[in-house]
Amino acid sequence: MNRDWDICGVFLHGALVSLVVAAVLHQLLRRLIAMVSAYAWVWHPGLADAALFVILWGAVVALWPS
Repeated sequence: MNRDWDICGVFLHGALVSLVVAAVLHQLLRRLIAMVSAYAWVWHPGLADAALFVILWGAVVALWPS
């Protein structure tokens, strides 16, 4: 994940790009979880959201084509 991305002449680090992808996925999953009222089963929603983001970011980095 050392590759830089050139987006309209601006070089972005690969970690930043993967973070943005994970953040978008996180927002979509949060809305889905809220829609099905799954937060009622979670003890601490903020902690669950943080853990979900870390898991998603790790998955994006692991599955990212090099």
